[in-house]
Amino acid sequence: MDVPRPGTDDHDPHLPAVRGGHLPVSAGARPARAPAATRDAILDAAERLFARDGIAAVSNRALIREAGQRNESALQYHFGSRDGLLLALHDRRMRQLDARRRARLDAVTAGQAPIAVRDLARVQLDTILELAREDPGFVDYLKLLGELVFVPNAELERAIERFEVTGTAAVRRRVQASVPHLKPATLARRLDLGRRFILMSLSRWARQHDGFAGRAADRLAGDLLDMITAMLTAPETGGD
Repeated sequence: MDVPRPGTDDHDPHLPAVRGGHLPVSAGARPARAPAATRDAILDAAERLFARDGIAAVSNRALIREAGQRNESALQYHFGSRDGLLLALHDRRMRQLDARRRARLDAVTAGQAPIAVRDLARVQLDTILELAREDPGFVDYLKLLGELVFVPNAELERAIERFEVTGTAAVRRRVQASVPHLKPATLARRLDLGRRFILMSLSRWARQHDGFAGRAADRLAGDLLDMITAMLTAPETGGD
């Protein structure tokens, strides 16, 4: 069964009738949004509402209304499901981060080998903080990300793992080369624990503070960097 495109009258009796495949245009009527613009509007609305109210508390109706849409099938048309929407939110922000990480990693690794683990950890952390300081929408993303990290969705996480994040993958390869004393499985566990710790810490900060500028935020960044560096470089004890 085909899902109606947003803006059609298939499920909304309040929309004007379609004649000849086109909506009638009246004087002063707003032009229909392009599909990409509608998709972005829904993503922006989802970030705001999920960050403010929590993911489970936001209804599809409220989300579509916040996005300036009238047809509730818009979410299904563009994303397929709520998980599809969350995946698209994550994909959009991960692409932002990944582009910056590639550029930052190129600068850090130019003519230098091996790279200190602390410098590699800084690449990961600083790119998050840069975006948080520049883009209020990214702060909303951090707020809702804490909820996703705390209450994991296995299907969503498997989909996220398939993202092509070349910058992040390159940083991980460099870290592996810099800590040869760790088994690959041990490093993978520590990277996952470190990622969750950073995201939960930044998400909590985003909810409790007004932005990421100032001395207190700088201290947070320094503490996170120290802790992640220690986590990645500590010798493996085997649980002893």
